[in-house]
Amino acid sequence: MIVFLNRAFVEAGPRIATDDRGFLLGDGVFETLYLESGRAAFVDAHVARLRKGLAALRIEPPTELDRLGDILGGLYARNHASGPAAARVTVTRGPGARGLSFPPDGEARSTFLASVAPYAAPCGAARLIVSERIRLSTGSATQFKPVGGYLENMLALDDARRAGADDAVLFNEHGRPVCASASNIFLIDDRDRLATPSLNEGAMQGVVRGLVVEGARALGLEISERAVEPAEIEHGRVFLTNSLTGLRPAALVDGEPAEKSDVFSKLQIWYLDRLAASLGANPAQGETATT
Repeated sequence: MIVFLNRAFVEAGPRIATDDRGFLLGDGVFETLYLESGRAAFVDAHVARLRKGLAALRIEPPTELDRLGDILGGLYARNHASGPAAARVTVTRGPGARGLSFPPDGEARSTFLASVAPYAAPCGAARLIVSERIRLSTGSATQFKPVGGYLENMLALDDARRAGADDAVLFNEHGRPVCASASNIFLIDDRDRLATPSLNEGAMQGVVRGLVVEGARALGLEISERAVEPAEIEHGRVFLTNSLTGLRPAALVDGEPAEKSDVFSKLQIWYLDRLAASLGANPAQGETATT
C-alpha cells in the first residue's frame, strides 16, 4: 500500500516517529474524504475544517493542504484503486519532548499523512440504538476532528455493533440527541419540516450537513437547527449524513420503520447533483504531484 507521508509517496510501514505527539497524545486533526475515479469530493470544505482544527491547536498548516486533491489523486492511481474510495488525511504537531507543553513557536515539525482505501457504501437504512455515551455540547474540539477526541464515539459504535445494530445516537449532557458515532442527524416531522441538532448542542458542522441545510433552503423546505428532544428520534423520520455515506435513512432498532419521505428523496437528488459537480470540478492530477 502506498501512502503520502511528509512530502513523498512511500510504502506504508512503521515510519511515524516514536516521539510524534499525534501518536503519544492525540495532538492533531484528521479528515475523511470520499473519492471516485481518483477525484475527491468537496475538497475545499474539508481543507477549511482541517485548517480550523489546526488553528485551534496552534499547529502550522502544512503546505500539502494547498494541493490535497492532487495528492489524493496520486494515491488513488499509485494504489491501482478503482471505484469509490475513502481517503484519510491526518496532521499532527509532529515530534516533541515528553510532557503536555507545546514545543516553542517555530520549532515544531508537523507530520502529514494521507492514505486511500477502497470503500463500499452500506446498504439499506441504518439501525440505531441509543447510546449511554455522552457528547459534550462544549469544548475546544467540537467543530473539528481531533485525533485523540473520538473515544466516546468509538465506544458508542462498538456498543451498537455488539447489540446487533449499525450505529448509535449520542446524547449531550442535557439529555438531548446530538449525532451518531460519525454522522450528523436530521429529522423530518409529520408536516415535512426538517430539523437537525444545532452546533451549540454539540453537533459538528459536517460537510454534508452543511450541504443538506443549504439544499433544504434552496428547495424551499422548512428547516431548523435547534435542540432536538428524544421523542423526536423515537417517532420521527430520521436520516444520517456524512462524507462517505451521503444521506442514509435510519431508525431505532426498537422503533417502527419510518415511511418513505418525498422530502428525503428531494434532498438526496439535490445532494447527488452537488456531489457529481464536485467530483467533476476536481480532476485527479496524480502524476503532477510531488514524488
